[in-house]
Amino acid sequence: MITRFKLFENEEAEKDETDLVEMFSQKYIENYYDRNFSVDVAELSYAINYIDFVDENEVKDSLIKDKVNTSDIERDFSKNDIVKYINENLGLFITKLNKYKNKYNLVNLINVSEFDRYKILNKIDRDDIIDIIRDDSEQFIENYYDEEWEDFTLEQILIIVYGKNELNYKIHDYLINFIDEKEIREHFLSLTDFSDKFDMVRDNIPYDIELQKKLIEIDPNNVKILFDVMVIEDTIGTNYEFQKLYIDIVCKNMDDKNISETIKEINDRFILNPKIAKEYKDYTYLIDSEKYNL
Repeated sequence: MITRFKLFENEEAEKDETDLVEMFSQKYIENYYDRNFSVDVAELSYAINYIDFVDENEVKDSLIKDKVNTSDIERDFSKNDIVKYINENLGLFITKLNKYKNKYNLVNLINVSEFDRYKILNKIDRDDIIDIIRDDSEQFIENYYDEEWEDFTLEQILIIVYGKNELNYKIHDYLINFIDEKEIREHFLSLTDFSDKFDMVRDNIPYDIELQKKLIEIDPNNVKILFDVMVIEDTIGTNYEFQKLYIDIVCKNMDDKNISETIKEINDRFILNPKIAKEYKDYTYLIDSEKYNL
């Protein structure tokens, strides 16, 4: 009987956080993980394609507006780009074209085929072509990129604008105004393996008061395992309720000497709670003797 009892005690003493976490239900572990999981959504691009969480047309429209605000018709577009736009939207520019009618001997362009009209417009100098379109430049730029990017996916457009390497590192920054970070976070959580959630809860037991209290609620005897695995600070180890429960369970049927040793053990590990010190003042002599080197 004694051998078996000692073996049982050794097995119990060897229990740790893994034994404790297994006492939680799967639902509790998942809920705890979801509540306490902390990550910068900007760092999740390795696991999630942010483009799947945006309105592609909205982002595309925004990129075009940026182009309208940052592009220069003299610097960023060829003469051919502008001539093509004027040719396709002739009605907008008839009045301005008349200004150059004599300079370039322009015929009535309305009655000319689009192909011939293009050849006639192309004879106009670049500076004059730019002058003709200047007041309509914003509409021209918007139209240009609408057509230029029409058959591209959003990802292709983003690569064109920012470059592939840059986009890989900063895609969150470029899409931050269009994504719902809560939605992305929840999606990431749905992809997380239960084993990862299990490991997180296990690793948090030494530090998290919520988990420690829950474990004692599940089984008061867990106080003995927690006593060994909890870190010294910011746990329930210094609480009156924890120390009282530990004494009641560990010291059951013990003699005075063993109780005194348990009181000293608590003090060595967590510092004796003042209420416990007062309640068990007759058992603190081992602490006092050590204090005064007796």
